[in-house]
Amino acid sequence: MVGGAAVSGSREQILARARAAVAAQREVPEVARKYRQASSEAAGAPSLLDLFDQRLHHYGARLRRTRADGLTAVVQAALRDNLTVRVGRAPSLDLSLDETELLVDDPPLEVGELELLDGVITGCALAIAETGTIVLDGGARSGRRALSLVPDLHLCIVEACDVLASVPDAIA
Repeated sequence: MVGGAAVSGSREQILARARAAVAAQREVPEVARKYRQASSEAAGAPSLLDLFDQRLHHYGARLRRTRADGLTAVVQAALRDNLTVRVGRAPSLDLSLDETELLVDDPPLEVGELELLDGVITGCALAIAETGTIVLDGGARSGRRALSLVPDLHLCIVEACDVLASVPDAIA
């Protein structure tokens, strides 16, 4: 067991170095925790919607603004622009669209059915203007994770009142 003795000696050297390094450590200084807090800017403020629009444009996403009474026309135009015919939707979205086969993900569509979709329409839990983020939580508005990941096109309906300023606002 000549090899065993060498391994054992090396092990002891490594452990001795580790013990010496730990013993030589000084006390860890207190870390300042000056985190950004939630802002006072109201959700859906025009400035937040403009910032959200800028961030989405930067990421190559398109934002189409409309009032509730124009939503169906805007959704149909977006689907037409993307040559989208067969679309899945989150369970809570109540839409009826012309020229589009709309499949509700309730009960959940099978993987094979998701793969045959041209796109998907969901809502979101909230959106963050500063980062251009939409937050999907798996709820009835957002739909389950696979619904928004499998199809190539994801059309997300974001209500102005759900656009918050920053990540701290979203966490709050």
